[in-house]
Amino acid sequence: MVAPLLVIAGSLMGLHMNLLFSKFELVGIILSVIIARSLIADNTSTWLEGVMLVGVYAMLGVGFFYAPAR
Repeated sequence: MVAPLLVIAGSLMGLHMNLLFSKFELVGIILSVIIARSLIADNTSTWLEGVMLVGVYAMLGVGFFYAPAR
């Protein structure tokens, strides 16, 4: 729900925004959803699972930082 709301808010503010994602962005979104879903599937959480989620966040951040601009 966040991405469509941002597109609508951007059009109201006069900014050109769209929902065209690169392959790298789509893979990042899909992997983060799969990893988060698998970690919270048992309805419990541990500090190690939290560290893993922060690690995935850091890896995606580094990947997006060094990804070539389109």
